[in-house]
Amino acid sequence: MKNSRKLFGIVAMAVITLASCSREEGDQTDEQGIPFQAATPQAFAGLKSDALAELTQNFQFDASETGVFTTENGTQISINGACLTKNGNAVTGEVAVYIVELYDRGNMLLTNKTTMGRMNDGGKAIMISGGEFYINATQGGDQLVLGCNMQVIIPVDLTGGADNAMSLWKGTIGEDCDNTVGCDDIIWDEIRDDEGNMPGIEIGKGIAQGDAYYTFFQEFG
Repeated sequence: MKNSRKLFGIVAMAVITLASCSREEGDQTDEQGIPFQAATPQAFAGLKSDALAELTQNFQFDASETGVFTTENGTQISINGACLTKNGNAVTGEVAVYIVELYDRGNMLLTNKTTMGRMNDGGKAIMISGGEFYINATQGGDQLVLGCNMQVIIPVDLTGGADNAMSLWKGTIGEDCDNTVGCDDIIWDEIRDDEGNMPGIEIGKGIAQGDAYYTFFQEFG
């Protein structure tokens, strides 16, 4: 794996590793002498879920059109409704789109988005992240499938400036989980097609003033 920034993971669900030290029973108090009680796995999973919900942006569009959405951070996402299917059938009517974008390291930590990437030799290493996003579309609670590319335009300022070494990665959830409660660890793999080629990422003028990354991909999540 080359030492490059990760652009934006298609999937954005991850975990943070917590370590605790063993103390004597009488030492488990705070400054006010209140006994310390660690959060249960269920409570910790709830905190992550609440943080993710707070950062989720909701959009709607009619499947007879191309939905174009501009997020709070200025990212533009375009989805062709004619390419959507549900249970193998073409979609008609209103479609719900859910977007989470994380360009701020504080929010990555809050939602437990790891940046552990898989290297060419199969080993894993921490990556330098330019940001992460999650995009999904449903109708009536049913998952939709995208049959053609969606376009994503990301202002370069969100990633700390233009970087020609940016590449696109996809996350796999639960690969290293040792527990079943709140298990959302993630490993990132660089996206390549069957011939080993990476999706193109170009830098051009954005929808507002300034440069932006332009890329396409064909999968929700």
